[in-house]
Amino acid sequence: MTQLQIVNKALDLISVAPITSMSENSPAALLANRVWNPCRQEALKGHDWSFATVIVALSTANYTIVANDWTYAYQYPATALEVWHVYYTAKDKKQDFRRIYDPVSTATVILSNIADAIAEFTYDLTDTTFYDAHFCSVLAYLLAANMAKALTGDPALADSMLKVYNAYMSDAERMSSYEAGGPATPSSTFVDAREGSALGTEDHYIIPQRAP
Repeated sequence: MTQLQIVNKALDLISVAPITSMSENSPAALLANRVWNPCRQEALKGHDWSFATVIVALSTANYTIVANDWTYAYQYPATALEVWHVYYTAKDKKQDFRRIYDPVSTATVILSNIADAIAEFTYDLTDTTFYDAHFCSVLAYLLAANMAKALTGDPALADSMLKVYNAYMSDAERMSSYEAGGPATPSSTFVDAREGSALGTEDHYIIPQRAP
């Protein structure tokens, strides 16, 4: 799907007329442009989507380790939205790392006990043609949640869209757990949508001005 198609899917969810171009001077288009990148990045960070997964060898960082729990320091990949695994071989994907900020080099670094480590992370993928259908729905609901109040004046509609977004994320996590040999009995998506997720609806909206 294109960016325009995803945005119009979000507008349809909140019963707002579609736009014809992302560059048009309408309230819906202007708002969609403001919330697009923050919502896109938030949805990508919410799950280790296979279409946006990258595996790279980490580069060592010039960082003095003061905590005895860690042995190696690596540069945080510049294109990573979320690092999920740091390991030497794919057979050992344990969470043996920690992400911190180094004020000396003004950079984010990864601390680990793994030598010659590689990282598996979600890439900041902007090309929507790579997005799968499930992610497009996830992103549309998050966009709808962030545009509903401003375009319709209905905060309850925004909450409703956010709950469905959280349910979609729960489904994505559930499917990953099945592939990894997780629990055999899923909880209901409809229960998730009705009750929301552990994130709640009060603190999970995206602020358009937030730095990426």
